[in-house]
Amino acid sequence: MTKETQDFQTLVRRLDRVERQNKRLRRAVTTLTILGLAVLVIGAVQPEDRTVEAKAFVLRDDRGKIGAELRVSSDGYPALSLYDTSGALRVTLDAEADYPGLFIYDTNETDSTNGTVRIELGVQGSSASLAIINSTSSLGAAIGIDENIAGVIIGDLTFASGVVLAITEEAAGLFIRDANEVIQPVLVVSENGQGLTIADSSGTTRVEIIVREDTPVINFYEADGKTVFHSIP
Repeated sequence: MTKETQDFQTLVRRLDRVERQNKRLRRAVTTLTILGLAVLVIGAVQPEDRTVEAKAFVLRDDRGKIGAELRVSSDGYPALSLYDTSGALRVTLDAEADYPGLFIYDTNETDSTNGTVRIELGVQGSSASLAIINSTSSLGAAIGIDENIAGVIIGDLTFASGVVLAITEEAAGLFIRDANEVIQPVLVVSENGQGLTIADSSGTTRVEIIVREDTPVINFYEADGKTVFHSIP
């Protein structure tokens, strides 16, 4: 296996770790900006030397229907929820310690209950992720970025399979991950060369067509990685 293939297998594993953090974006979320606005609004109607304390603040319309709610969850983190005129939850934000994030819901066409999460945004450690999900929660597209890698995945909701585009300061690549979560490199570009690789069903590289220092190289491998064909035209 060449250095280019090893580089990009490492690249995809790192991107995979970033994108899979999107799976944790299933909770109510908050941002400091909106919480800060809520504090300013409350402070605007109170003397400066007073403090308002409560477990929750709920805004209702003239008919008593809920429009917004700010509360501290049972786990101790603040959460803000926004509702539409039918009373369905449409936006949630929270400051959960491990993964603060934002969710935007669509509407439920059959009744006024909460719809499906369609947009998710969150941060975990040094990683940030944005996911867009279809109405049946079966397909999605995600953008993930970490300290040293950025990428895009388009695939099923768990992102176990799909198309992966990843880039670092040293390399970039396009990959396909099958239903068994096996990474199949398609096109790779790095400081060591660029080209096409083809893997078997287990993810082992079997064919490489690479250009290194303006010289094309073709390699065929056995399943154990042993080179069975090497050609420099």
